[in-house]
Amino acid sequence: MHSIKFIPALFSLCLALNFFSCKDDFDSFSYDPNHLLAFSNDTLSLDTILSTIGSTTHELVVYNRHKKALIISSIKLEGAGNTGFRINVNGINVKDGFIENIEIWGNDSLSIFIETTLEPNMQNSPTPMRDQITFTTNNIQQKVILEAYGQDTYIMRGEKISYSSTLPNDKPYLIFDSLTINEGVELTIPAGTVFYLHHQAKIIVRGKIKAIGTLEAPIVFRGDRFDYPNANSTDLIPFDKIPGQWGGIIFASSSYDNEFEYVHVRNPHSGLQFERSDPQKTKIKLKNSIFSNSTKSIFTAVEARIEAYNCEFSNAGDTVISIAGGAYKFIHCTIANYMSRGDVRGSRTVLYLSNQEIDSLAPSNIGLRPLLQADFFNSIIYGNKDIVFNFLNPETHPAVDSLFQFHFCSLKLSKRNNDGDKIKECFFDKYPKFISTTINRNLNLDLRLDSISPMRNVADKSIAALLAFDINGESRTTDEGPDMGAYEWVPSKTP
Repeated sequence: MHSIKFIPALFSLCLALNFFSCKDDFDSFSYDPNHLLAFSNDTLSLDTILSTIGSTTHELVVYNRHKKALIISSIKLEGAGNTGFRINVNGINVKDGFIENIEIWGNDSLSIFIETTLEPNMQNSPTPMRDQITFTTNNIQQKVILEAYGQDTYIMRGEKISYSSTLPNDKPYLIFDSLTINEGVELTIPAGTVFYLHHQAKIIVRGKIKAIGTLEAPIVFRGDRFDYPNANSTDLIPFDKIPGQWGGIIFASSSYDNEFEYVHVRNPHSGLQFERSDPQKTKIKLKNSIFSNSTKSIFTAVEARIEAYNCEFSNAGDTVISIAGGAYKFIHCTIANYMSRGDVRGSRTVLYLSNQEIDSLAPSNIGLRPLLQADFFNSIIYGNKDIVFNFLNPETHPAVDSLFQFHFCSLKLSKRNNDGDKIKECFFDKYPKFISTTINRNLNLDLRLDSISPMRNVADKSIAALLAFDINGESRTTDEGPDMGAYEWVPSKTP
């Protein structure tokens, strides 16, 4: 009997506790219109988005900086279905861009993930795209702006060019897998053309390329990423400063008489790769161009004939320029290696000259590759490690040439006593004093000379007369004397 009487009393107690619990829950939420949300960004920029290619995911953090919880009555993507933006709230895909009654506890936060895929906009120039997310809390609206630039492209997937032609340059090219110029075909690339190459994509030249840009409108080969490895980091550098974003440019044995002028090649896995060729025939002429920031070598050539004038070759995980046999001229070039990324491994030397080719799969197999000519005049060849010479013993291989010359150059090299006829009027192991050898979020590699550089006014005037203007169009003849390297110091433009 006593147990039966106890049940109603227990039930009444539970009701009372539940009532007060509900009251506490009610009191734990703030309905004060002054208690609003805070955001990690007032405006979230997704940078440039190539049309039809989805963006990376960006995060917007929503904070409740108050002690009591808040109820977000609604989160609305205003242009849902029209602008290409999509949102996900704490792991929930928000259909039609609208979600209601989201609780956010005191001193807590939630994440909103934003992506976009932009449709072709029939515009050749980047087109600004905007949307906004509206948050309603305690009858007060707050807005976060979303913005991006949509860029239409010509998309090429494993395409082969089978007839001689000139590419239109009204909008960029997005390359997947590869773009191949077939043997016997000449492809002309006009000034201002931009190539965005997807991860591991390559340009394969079996025929011929004439890529002639201008100082104002260079031709650009680069990766297709515009974002950062961590979209919300303020410290990391963008993908467009990280090596290895795409494959590289391969010139097959059948390819000759190529021309690159005012061409910028940046952030490949391997830069320019020249397969074994006839060194009596010109492989390529490079003028006023920049080749920079590769995982492997920037320039690898086996028995080719190549000329380079007013060019920068810089920063490689392996050797910047690697040569095994052939004939080469580098006039007024800046060749430098200050690669410092810990995730890029290799020799990091600046220049490798050899008259042999070693099979990486069978090191005992050595191919004889006579070095017929390697002329470096009025150039800077410098970095963290010395130039490497790897020549066969002339006593055992007297017929395999190892001919090279450095005249009026700055060399990362200890002085050599037995090359007096090959190395003349050069600086040995003397830092050129570049403006910047660091790459970070705010700085680019800048291999122009500082005002106090010892490489100013000391180049050979007779050689400089053949290249009266530097890579930036600055005169070499208006001051005391020409400077070494690709860049002439100009008082009004450099420190």
